[in-house]
Amino acid sequence: MHLPVSEDGPVTLELPVRRAGVDGVARALLTYGACSERFGCSAPVRDRAVELRLP
Repeated sequence: MHLPVSEDGPVTLELPVRRAGVDGVARALLTYGACSERFGCSAPVRDRAVELRLP
């Protein structure tokens, strides 16, 4: 199996969100993995909480 690999470096992802409250702060849980041709793959990160400030 061959998985596509981007060049090493930062990656920017966009995901639309919908406001559910009125306080201007959202909490997102991110799950992701990272691999590099040079360094191999790191352990996956699961449910990392990130606070987002909403306008």
